[in-house]
Amino acid sequence: MGGEVGYVDLLQHPATQALADKAGTECNARYPLSANKAKPTVDAAAYQRMLQTRECLIAHGYAIPDPPSEVAWIDAGMYGAWNPYVEFIGSGAQYKIPEATLFALDAACPQPGVNDQVQVPSEAYANGNG
Repeated sequence: MGGEVGYVDLLQHPATQALADKAGTECNARYPLSANKAKPTVDAAAYQRMLQTRECLIAHGYAIPDPPSEVAWIDAGMYGAWNPYVEFIGSGAQYKIPEATLFALDAACPQPGVNDQVQVPSEAYANGNG
């Protein structure tokens, strides 16, 4: 029989919180984020970055639907704000395009920093570096 997956309240488990903090610090040191990704905000500047990302993806030949209005995007909040990269994610978090293509696109058309769909290449996880 397998185990269960559930939520752990790290405030109730300080040793686990310390391990999570250490792992996060080590991973962030190996794969530093740009300023807009390190402290993302849902504001007009982030919305403009999202629009630039969308235009870049279109310039690379991808059909990306019209974005929501700026007000709707900001009102959606950090985890609800639309990201044009969502067009490349299928069911079960499977990519609709080859992973290598997705990471190349992320390098050419950086995500706006809010609810990024692509963070660290899976090879880094496979090699124990993420």
